[in-house]
Amino acid sequence: IGVRLVGSEMCIRDRMRRAFFDSLELRLGAEDTHEATEWLVRLHGELGQRFAAVLPSQKRDIADKLDNELFGQQLRAGAYGSGQLGPLIEYTWALLRMACAPDMDTEVQAAYDTVAASLVPGAAFSTVVPLYLRCAHTQLDEVIRRIRELNRPK
Repeated sequence: IGVRLVGSEMCIRDRMRRAFFDSLELRLGAEDTHEATEWLVRLHGELGQRFAAVLPSQKRDIADKLDNELFGQQLRAGAYGSGQLGPLIEYTWALLRMACAPDMDTEVQAAYDTVAASLVPGAAFSTVVPLYLRCAHTQLDEVIRRIRELNRPK
């Protein structure tokens, strides 16, 4: 029964996450993006915090390169768009490659390929960003799940 419960919880979590990112994409494509912008700032900050927790030796570099205050200022001022996403995506996946176990390399690369393929000239920010965040957080969730599993008392 415990395995079924865990599977059901994961299914529910995945559905909720998918619905959230679908909603984010819709709101980013709307005229008034204020609420979606604030969500992005929080998700960006959360991503930086999670990476710093998983890779404590990289904490300063992560704080510099994922500076959430600067990101928020740029986003709110309309100065952060699809053109700035390339370096953010590259850095995020460099961190994921550092954090993941070797047997996750294929999954991490597949997620990167999906996000990178979406970043074509003229790509809509409202489409690329939710995909980027969903893929990055999903990969990081798996890294964190494995770390917890290793640290679980036996």
